[in-house]
Amino acid sequence: MPRRAAVDHGDTPNENEREIARRFVEGQTTRQIGREMQLDHGSVARIIRRDRVTRLVTELQEEAVDALKRRFAAAAAEAFDVLREIAGDREAPAAARVSAAKEVLVRVVPPRTAIEGGERPVQVTVGRDLSMLPDAELRRIAGIPDDAGA
Repeated sequence: MPRRAAVDHGDTPNENEREIARRFVEGQTTRQIGREMQLDHGSVARIIRRDRVTRLVTELQEEAVDALKRRFAAAAAEAFDVLREIAGDREAPAAARVSAAKEVLVRVVPPRTAIEGGERPVQVTVGRDLSMLPDAELRRIAGIPDDAGA
């Protein structure tokens, strides 16, 4: 027989509510939470709808997203460094260096937006215009040494 959840009317989630919120954010259903915590799933659903628990769920979700963003940023920075290393490696094949340099530039140079109008519907094209940058600046952005051949 499932036990009933304790009732607490304060603004701070109690231990039970915190555990339910944590499990909910991790992807468990109210039935799974109820079964594992020996609660009726209807009680779990009501607990999750409480304002203080809803706020906690939102906070936990935001923390999870922030942690994921930090992990992604670290991985992206590492990948970017690898591309820069390849682009500047004189021993690497030319095709690999060019490909790496292009990838670095695509990620560094902000996109431009061209809007075409007139008699026809507006068409928006997003691309990267590198033509205005001097070669030295392109090499600097890509991490290619100045003496790497101009």
